[in-house]
Amino acid sequence: MTGFAADGLDAVLGSGAPAAVLGEQTPDVELMELSTVAARIVAEAHVCMAYSKEPSKRIAVILLFV
Repeated sequence: MTGFAADGLDAVLGSGAPAAVLGEQTPDVELMELSTVAARIVAEAHVCMAYSKEPSKRIAVILLFV
């Protein structure tokens, strides 16, 4: 990962805040391994982000880790 996304991810991970790092519709194991929360939480967050038809649920998952 390079550029703006990498800088942002470095900032989040460097902050010490709990973070679930997700990919797109298909799980990205390399990204998920960067997460600082339990694997179960990352998996649940991925399901919400990838398969929810309600944008509010996708936004809620993002805010949960902000």
